[in-house]
Amino acid sequence: EGLVDEPSLPAMYQPVLQSVFRAELPAEEHCATAANLLRVCGPHFNQAVLPQLLPAAQWLMSVMARIPAVASEALQEICGYAGQHLLPHVQDLLQVVVAVAPKLPAEVDVALHGALAGVVRGLPGDQAMAAFFKLCDGTARTLA
Repeated sequence: EGLVDEPSLPAMYQPVLQSVFRAELPAEEHCATAANLLRVCGPHFNQAVLPQLLPAAQWLMSVMARIPAVASEALQEICGYAGQHLLPHVQDLLQVVVAVAPKLPAEVDVALHGALAGVVRGLPGDQAMAAFFKLCDGTARTLA
């Protein structure tokens, strides 16, 4: 938790974060530990570890079925700080969310939609409204 309050991320964390994306983590506990590391690095994804943002989001989506609550909370945290940088990938994230959210608990669905909101909130007015509509439309269709 101490990393959240740090003004900058120590350089030694760069290779640590990269190793998370390459590691084979057979146990859910290991995946949860890695996801929590990504979550506490959240504020730093906007600057110091920006190159790791897309791999972090992709990794979290890849482990969503194994650790849904932890992965969705980490993704929401990261996107709350640096989601605007994922805007070019919002369609990919949206497809995954629409595919996995109905199969997961409601709190995971909420966190995933919060993560997507963190991505699209940086769009200009009309585009942001259209993007939010698209997010809600997918959920509404799932509920229908």
